[in-house]
Amino acid sequence: MRYNELLESKDIILDFIEKIKDDCSDILQIYNKTGRILFRGFDKLSGPIYYDVKPREDRHPLDTPINQQKYINDFLTDNGFIANRSNSFFCTADPNRAVMYGKPYIVFPKNGFDYTYGNTIDLYKEYNNSLRHNKDIMDLLKSIQQDGFGNISQRIAQYYDEYPQFKDFLFNFLSELKFANTHLNSALTSNYEVLIKGSCHLIDIKVYLNNKEYFNNLKTIYVDEHSNDLSLE
Repeated sequence: MRYNELLESKDIILDFIEKIKDDCSDILQIYNKTGRILFRGFDKLSGPIYYDVKPREDRHPLDTPINQQKYINDFLTDNGFIANRSNSFFCTADPNRAVMYGKPYIVFPKNGFDYTYGNTIDLYKEYNNSLRHNKDIMDLLKSIQQDGFGNISQRIAQYYDEYPQFKDFLFNFLSELKFANTHLNSALTSNYEVLIKGSCHLIDIKVYLNNKEYFNNLKTIYVDEHSNDLSLE
């Protein structure tokens, strides 16, 4: 990853705009068409602008148990998807969700990027909620573990390979999400969680808002500057 710790200035902002016009024309068409853009929260970035940031190829999940993460990735690969939960950035068109995971940046994937999304805003959260509300799963878990702490997916992790019911449940859950790697505009307008694989340019939301006049030639790039959750005032 190449890091550019830059002072905010007209020349730097204009240079960034020219860079994304040259490198990111595919995503700009989608942003301009929908009036929506992708964000990601980063907990280890602090600069105003970054170029050519790439996701790790072997990202370790923060919350999802490894065995269930592997099953999800295998499910995506078996169904022809390149971007998965270990090699991609998790992005959203909702800036208030992005800020939950760190400092929010606008994401400009470079041309040629891969993406995957399903009809879910937060797969991990919805997976755990579905487990919790499934009587068969909860009865099985209670029969093998009287007490436990953490999310349901974490509690079943040690039994995951022993009881096929857990894998069957995850398969059915994933099948209902109807994953896709086309029509990205529909994912943005629905605020779905989007996995982006490829090199990206990033700009701090606050830097964008402080220099909006320079972005006019990119047509519609919208950020809700009145969002209290983003603390942009």
